[in-house]
Amino acid sequence: LFSATSSIFKKTLKNYNLIENGTIKDKSFIKTILTIDFTELNKLCNVYINEKIKQFQIKKTSRFTINVTKKDNDWFDINITNDEYNKEEIQQIINSYKQKKKYIIIKNNFIDFTNDNNLNSIIDFVENNNIENLHKNIQLVDILKINNSNVDNLNLNYDKDLQSILYEIKNFQNAKINLSEFYNSILKPYQISAIKWLFTLSKFKLQGILADDMGLGKTLETIAFISLLNEKKPILVICPKSLAYNWQFEFAKWKSDKKVFVIDGNKERRTLIINNINRDYNDVYIISYDTLKNDLDLLTNITFSLILADEAQYIKNSESLKFKAIKKLTSTLRFALTGTPIENSLLDLWSIFDFLMPNYLLSKNSFKQDYEKNFLEGDELTKKKLIAKITPFILRRTKKEVLKELPPKEVLITRIEMDKSQKELYDAYLYKAKMEFRSKNITNKKFQTLSLLTRLRQICIDPSSFLENYTSITNKLLYTVDLVKTSILNKHKILIFSQFTSVLEHVKQLLKDENILTYYINGNVKSKERLEISNKFNKNDDIKVTLISLKAGGTGLNLNGADIVIHLDPWWNFASEEQATDRAYRIGQNNPITVYKLINYNSIEEKIISLQEYKKDIYNQLIKEGNSKISELSDEDIDFILS
Repeated sequence: LFSATSSIFKKTLKNYNLIENGTIKDKSFIKTILTIDFTELNKLCNVYINEKIKQFQIKKTSRFTINVTKKDNDWFDINITNDEYNKEEIQQIINSYKQKKKYIIIKNNFIDFTNDNNLNSIIDFVENNNIENLHKNIQLVDILKINNSNVDNLNLNYDKDLQSILYEIKNFQNAKINLSEFYNSILKPYQISAIKWLFTLSKFKLQGILADDMGLGKTLETIAFISLLNEKKPILVICPKSLAYNWQFEFAKWKSDKKVFVIDGNKERRTLIINNINRDYNDVYIISYDTLKNDLDLLTNITFSLILADEAQYIKNSESLKFKAIKKLTSTLRFALTGTPIENSLLDLWSIFDFLMPNYLLSKNSFKQDYEKNFLEGDELTKKKLIAKITPFILRRTKKEVLKELPPKEVLITRIEMDKSQKELYDAYLYKAKMEFRSKNITNKKFQTLSLLTRLRQICIDPSSFLENYTSITNKLLYTVDLVKTSILNKHKILIFSQFTSVLEHVKQLLKDENILTYYINGNVKSKERLEISNKFNKNDDIKVTLISLKAGGTGLNLNGADIVIHLDPWWNFASEEQATDRAYRIGQNNPITVYKLINYNSIEEKIISLQEYKKDIYNQLIKEGNSKISELSDEDIDFILS
């Protein structure tokens, strides 16, 4: 009987992981002692538990608190606390966890690390934010990073100053801005809202992406915002080469009080402009992405008050020289303008953010692993976290959202610079046209001059339209292709008009090379076929672009499926252009229309636009008498165009 009882006793001890004689030195056994049900063992023997052991409690950590207080200037203090443990004890807990221990004993608490969500959260927080000794000085952007991270198991405790700042950022619509009477008279409510957003971020030295849909006036919004900046340092606008002079024109058009300089020309001229930058004035300097690469060494020692990256999708490739160059610049503020912050992948967004706020979205490899991979796999938590992080720094409105505040049709004139070979060809033909027009010995002088004017207009769009050996693609055609691609990405449908069918054929091929299919209407397309094309274009989304000869398709077509109209070349008669635009802008059109007129800087196209405006003013002041009188070119008109 004794032997049998002894055997059961030993077996029971084994089940409890106990020993018959000796000492257990592993302190983790305290958890075992405190959690064992000794009922079976008590039937075989008397069980005595030391009073000291009885006082132990098995616990998980309670929630940790992140305390953030404003320090001075743009800096904040961050401290980690816990209601149950002091600073030294918290550090012991974190250190033990990092050392892969499974528990720690503090006072009479046996703190079990197994599945401790509070502890996991604070460890992630400390590691992600590089916090040492439970304390760190951080800037506001880091606080927003924390605020928009996964901190469900942490308490966030912000002081009143910080709460006030976060309230202002969230409620930027309430910002008080001191715009000029001129800007207040022309800006629409949604544009003023964008300026308040830019102003609020800049007030707290934060950066952002103005990602409004095309045609909502990002350029005007930005120029009006710049009028509010007081820091006495230069401002740098970086844009595609073809738009540099368009930016200069827009500053003048919207009556900016800033001095505006374009950094272009040969190396000697650019160096002179850069070396003369006054570092104590907020003048505006405009430079192309390509020129920036070439002149980077001259610009890296200048601190700008604002760097503005226009068409920021140009820096979406973080391996490109454009991206690497812009990252080396120094400024107080940085903003990006783009209607398509994501074109190909989430890394496009990462690149723009890394220009604005380096490492805000982690390193490139970490972003790919932690965000892009999980996002593409459909992880909802990853999606939620990423949206939360980027939301304070992106303002995006579509035309549909602000439809009530938009005019039914908006016309945008974009000035594009000719490349070197195109400009040399243009200057040669311009000289010839001037000589012939001013000569008294040429028969049919006006006819000859008009013929040369036609050549000048063709050179402005595409010299290869009449010169077989001309192989370069002009900036205007490159811009057109980019504009079409961006419009399609934003779910728009496009009409493209030109006087010249050879130009349209070239555009058709360039778009085909980008895997963009098009309809094409010229004088050879029969009426029935035109109607079929119109119906297909309006009802289906498989083909989003229609190319139209101005004369062939300018009237009689209903193409209200389009909401973007591009005019590649201006025509003498503004009414003809408006009739062409009205193929989309007509009854049945439910979307606002954006009309792009692409004009070459410092060319006869600018003169044609001026002539259009002059004649349109006459047209608006008189009862419509038909188009014949205002579409006719007089000798005075030709002299003005060639001047």
